Amino acid sequence: MKPYIEDLKKLKHKLINESDFSIIANYFMDIVEQHPIISNAKIVKNKSLMNVVMAVGESYFNGKVIVSQSRIMHVKNTNFYHGTVMLNDCLSVFCYFEDLKKGMLSIHDSNKDKLFHVRITGTVIGKNKTYVDPYEKNTPTVH
Repeated sequence: MKPYIEDLKKLKHKLINESDFSIIANYFMDIVEQHPIISNAKIVKNKSLMNVVMAVGESYFNGKVIVSQSRIMHVKNTNFYHGTVMLNDCLSVFCYFEDLKKGMLSIHDSNKDKLFHVRITGTVIGKNKTYVDPYEKNTPTVH
């Protein structure tokens, strides 16, 4: 088993149970730093995930958001996606577990010297299609 698999399981647990999103974000960054997770990933396209990133960006910036330099990585033999994107020239990092239908997005707004975290949750609609809802009402969403 790859050494990061256990850490991804712990990250899943934190996404479900942790209310302090900075703990989730820090744990995710620790995984990326400690393991060659990028070498076990490939660049993919995921329109649903990019749509939710854009929706969160539009909500945060109160209107249209300029998306650039997006990169989504899928870790081989897992249901885990992570990536980076610039939203209105603010570096944003995200992770998402397709099997769990949960993830989070962090936006570093250097103009306000602020780090914004939001949990994202997907809902299965139709046959094998997932709608990722950044405004899920059952869990805290903004810290």
